[in-house]
Amino acid sequence: MTNSSLRPLAPAKTGNDVLSIEAFPDGRACFKELMSNVSLLAVMFNSRAEIIYCNGHFVQLTGLSLDEVMGHRWNDVFASPRVEELAGPLLKKTDGRAEASHHEGELSTRAGDRYWVRWNTIPLRDSSRTMIGAASIGEDITERRELERALLDCSARERRNLEGELHDGLGQELFGLALLSRTLAKSAKRGDKSIADDLEGLSSNLSHAVDTCRRISRGVSPLSGVQGGIIEALRKLATIPKGWSGPHLEFSLVQAAPLKLPAETLDHIYRLAQEGLTNAVRHADATSIKIIFNIQLTSVTLEIVDNGVGLPTQVEPSTGMGLKLMRYRANVLRAHVRVARASNRGTHLIFRIEQ
Repeated sequence: MTNSSLRPLAPAKTGNDVLSIEAFPDGRACFKELMSNVSLLAVMFNSRAEIIYCNGHFVQLTGLSLDEVMGHRWNDVFASPRVEELAGPLLKKTDGRAEASHHEGELSTRAGDRYWVRWNTIPLRDSSRTMIGAASIGEDITERRELERALLDCSARERRNLEGELHDGLGQELFGLALLSRTLAKSAKRGDKSIADDLEGLSSNLSHAVDTCRRISRGVSPLSGVQGGIIEALRKLATIPKGWSGPHLEFSLVQAAPLKLPAETLDHIYRLAQEGLTNAVRHADATSIKIIFNIQLTSVTLEIVDNGVGLPTQVEPSTGMGLKLMRYRANVLRAHVRVARASNRGTHLIFRIEQ
């Protein structure tokens, strides 16, 4: 970028001062000056995706020297957990063209610290509109994500407490009243039949209230009281109900290690599966949807695969509200998210959480 590539601007007046473009320094120097004084991560790449600029805040946060960063490709310096997961500030391409990218990803430092960064990346082009590189600004949102995670976990704990109160408190009291009214109804049959009928009706209503209380408690905290925990809950989620006219549902478990995630995180994983399945049933126009739960030593992966209409070719995959909500929940959990086209032309959602 040079001064000659900038179009002249009309003078702008502020009070008695007149500002013109000639008053500003070279664009690159101005950018570097700006980025050296903000608490944001600034990185620039050339057409080979090699880092050609990074600001002081980037060096300070990562703990790397300029020699370890400059001239190197991002994924050579910051190895992503998986090859297909690009957590860095790299451009996305649509129909072979690079476009602005806005996404979140994890950044690990030399000291072993892990930050969650919101990246905003734009392509850099020369006067002929040929892309010659990219510039990215990153905001450290780790503290915000941790607060949001704490809030979600707190909500999950409150739901579990409420589930316990409903199931063990109110539910048991209603069950006791139902038994008492049933006993009274049997005794009343030997005397006043009208009272016996009323008591039988009361007993039936109380039994219905007990069932309602249990359904509410399961909705508040779906994993509580489920034998087998999240695995059985996911299996039931994929169970085809009686009279079902929707797509075929299937659950698959791959377990090579114990499940060590805390209860609150398992609640969130179930909600991701629930939202993903609902989204696929409503919008995928699929005949088959499969939930895959993969438990490994260091990670847990939830996958939802359908054979439906697939992702639109011209629209960013995250534009749907359902996907946005799932991405938000996954980001709060610091999960690695991938939305791809399935091999059978449908959609493949992947959420991977380290344990």
